[in-house]
Amino acid sequence: MDYQMKDSDFSTELQNILDEQFNPDRPNAVWCPDITYIWTIDGFVYLTSIMDLFSRKIIAWTLSETL
Repeated sequence: MDYQMKDSDFSTELQNILDEQFNPDRPNAVWCPDITYIWTIDGFVYLTSIMDLFSRKIIAWTLSETL
């Protein structure tokens, strides 16, 4: 598999390797994370999800009281 990873050193300029191409040609080529908060009667909870942009399916998610 050909994965492209970026170093976590943010002191240099980052490159846009996706270049707004949101229709990958194979599964697991591009994953898209998202974090949102949801108000409940007991306070906020945070929903974190990861979507495979090929299938548009959520491949992982978690619900937590903290970020």
